[in-house]
Amino acid sequence: MCKVSIIVPTYNVVPYIAECMDSLVNQTLKEIEILCVDAASDDGTREVLESYAAKDARVKILDDIMHSTGYAKNIGIEAAQGEYIGIVESDDYVALDTYEQLYGCAVLHHPDIVKGNYKAFSGNGRERIYALKAVSLNKEDYNHIIDLQDEGRYFLWDMYTWTGIYKKSFLKDYEIRHNESPGASFQDVGFWLQTTAFAKTAYLLPGFFYHYRRDNPYSSVHQSKKVWEMVQEYDFGMKRIAGKLVRKGVSDSAPDAADQIPQDIQTVIPKKMLAGICSGMYRSYAFVYGILADEHREAFAEHFCHDMKRAFEKQWIERGLFTDEEWSGVKKAADSPEVYHAYCREIEETKERNQKALIQMIERYGGHIIFGAGSDGSNLYAFLKTKHIEKTIAFSDNAKEKWGLDLNGIKVIEPKEIREKYPNTLVITASKLYSGEIRRQLLELGIKEEDIYLCDVGTTIPQYL
Repeated sequence: MCKVSIIVPTYNVVPYIAECMDSLVNQTLKEIEILCVDAASDDGTREVLESYAAKDARVKILDDIMHSTGYAKNIGIEAAQGEYIGIVESDDYVALDTYEQLYGCAVLHHPDIVKGNYKAFSGNGRERIYALKAVSLNKEDYNHIIDLQDEGRYFLWDMYTWTGIYKKSFLKDYEIRHNESPGASFQDVGFWLQTTAFAKTAYLLPGFFYHYRRDNPYSSVHQSKKVWEMVQEYDFGMKRIAGKLVRKGVSDSAPDAADQIPQDIQTVIPKKMLAGICSGMYRSYAFVYGILADEHREAFAEHFCHDMKRAFEKQWIERGLFTDEEWSGVKKAADSPEVYHAYCREIEETKERNQKALIQMIERYGGHIIFGAGSDGSNLYAFLKTKHIEKTIAFSDNAKEKWGLDLNGIKVIEPKEIREKYPNTLVITASKLYSGEIRRQLLELGIKEEDIYLCDVGTTIPQYL
């Protein structure tokens, strides 16, 4: 019996594909199939796939005749024999126990979706920098079943498709598919919208399983010319949701057949669902704005701000689905493009000032300790590496299970060791929320005030590092 079908869209990824495939064929869960959907690669990728298929009957090669990642994933879903379905991008790789852990959770709890955290990385095999990324920043979301129909928190979770596995019967029942737009631009967004709208239950595991490459220059996140595909993904996703609600008898209104989101969408999609969609839309559009060159921002901001203003006027915006920083941005975007431009410039200038102050402080010491060995701390370390700063002596953290572990080859120590082993060393707090509490703890441990630097990573580190 095939327990998990893993879909791998491929096109000219010969520098990366062997590492990806090795991580899949060597999974500790053996009852899997690996569906490689190739878009006529001509750089040797196809031959690499064929060599794996010749050695392992679980590897199957399908053809992407549309040269569309969305199409490739769709035909993979159609061909899948597994009880659950996972997706792996061909320039990434996964921990060897990924699907054993995810599927084991699925068997115990039977959710529509199981997700785990991931590590973003850059660099080659000899020297890689990893930044830990949490699907949810709320620790209470982990290790228990969440009823997605009653709780709106799912809309705050990371929207990447590949962080989890999806029950095939769930995808089939709701006819959930990817947008078959040309190329490989943000097609996970439309899929995320549909799974978010229709999944009844989900389970989050706290482990870091997926390894997400950030230095592939051909990745869609580096292609600013493709930004309008993000808008198309929201149009696609919302129309799919509206159509399914009508066919399921949830709504009596027919969705508009126009290319844009219908003006009366609230008569089709429930208000609570629209609130979640709009929260995701804001984060997606803000991401796109952030990667755009200045000359392209004006046109995109016109559309962005129009949609946010409309969402406010229609009362689709729910305050609880935004962080404080996001809420400020939403209100600015709903005002006007000019106000949003000025707001973003202010944020960028603040980040530049905070980065300069941090680096100047670091330069006064021979080394430093980063307090926080989770997502914030690892992201701060990754940022410092981009600035060629190599002074991190250790990480420290209050989570006992992290003590003694290595993060990017650097040891994690318990807080009391800072004063005992590293007196007069700079301690940088890495936290979006708890810098003040960490500072009080460090003072109680005997760390001098002048040796503590409170770093709000949210206003210091580039947002999309």
